[in-house]
Amino acid sequence: MSKKISLQESKAIAILKTSLVFFVIYGHMNPDTVSFAVADFPILSFRGISNALAIAISYTFAHAIVPTYFLLSGYLFWAGIEGWNWETFSRKLKSRSQTLLLPYFLWNAISISSCILYIIYQIARGTAVWTDVVDYWNSVGFRGFWDISIWGTHKTNWIGMSIPSSAPIDLPIWFIRDLMVVTLFAPALYWLFKKTKIWGLLVLLFCFVSKIWPQIHGFSVDSFSCFGLGLYLAMNGKTLVGFAEKIRIPALIYTLVSAAIVIYYDSVRTVEGRFFFPFFALGCIWVYLYLALLLVRKWDISLPNWLVKSSFFIYALHACPLPRIGTIISKVNSYTVPAFAKISAPWIIWYLISPLIIIAVCLIIFYIVEWCTPGLCRALGGNRLQKAQTNKA
Repeated sequence: MSKKISLQESKAIAILKTSLVFFVIYGHMNPDTVSFAVADFPILSFRGISNALAIAISYTFAHAIVPTYFLLSGYLFWAGIEGWNWETFSRKLKSRSQTLLLPYFLWNAISISSCILYIIYQIARGTAVWTDVVDYWNSVGFRGFWDISIWGTHKTNWIGMSIPSSAPIDLPIWFIRDLMVVTLFAPALYWLFKKTKIWGLLVLLFCFVSKIWPQIHGFSVDSFSCFGLGLYLAMNGKTLVGFAEKIRIPALIYTLVSAAIVIYYDSVRTVEGRFFFPFFALGCIWVYLYLALLLVRKWDISLPNWLVKSSFFIYALHACPLPRIGTIISKVNSYTVPAFAKISAPWIIWYLISPLIIIAVCLIIFYIVEWCTPGLCRALGGNRLQKAQTNKA
């Protein structure tokens, strides 16, 4: 029987889920780094330290956020449930239609419809024709809601099979797509663990590190293995923060050692780095959880209301393509890159500061939308605005 989530654990998970959203933006900065295995500069030089810092943030620790979120989602799906029944599953699905499905549809629809409206505006000005609308829809269409973006076709798993990634038109929320899919398969995962015990989980974890898995867009190995891990722990009466605290010392040592190896090989950007990264991620998850627990237990940290209610909005907006602007992240960088180059500042300074500017811009847009259309703002944020206000009260 699963245990109910304690107040301390709930606070720790909330801190982790909300604060790591902003860390994702560093992961999307895509700095140009080099594997130290082929680098022509010393690790301890200024360039070497800058290179290592960028690899560590963008391609190592930021990339471990996705498995962490899937784990948390699987755990929260089952925590507090005494036994399986379809009524509970239906209630869970109804809740997630508000927090996942609705904002997922809205963000992609906003991007697609705004581009169509801009083409219509150009038609009114005489700079476009109606066939341009048809051409745009033919190029995007319903795939804009699922897998219009495909990348990483050169990446392979342990048996040499290509393992490309895909995303809807609002690229960051591919995670929401995969989470919705694995949620629908929660009964199957429950049945698997009931029948096979830990062996089914071990098979999923093997698939996670080897990436041997059916290549179906939305049906990702990361979602099923890590969501399944969280579900398994909840089913067997384990608490995430309790387990993280229990293994904190070996997990920290393991994470630091594996991180050093992954960073040396330029993390997920090289064949060697991609081989070691899943092993690192399985340790980093527990370090993240224990750090969040420390914030709650030792300093009684609680998240400010503005952070809770704006986090998903910022996450979805920063790389959402819009007409003329492109994405917020690309637009801001188009100004910050030449600005920092003009004053001859090292690129690492731009890299560390630019995401903060991106967050500030997205936050301003969030408050404008909240002021103009609070209902739409709640829907775009998965009703997190309403939850933040409820928690505050």
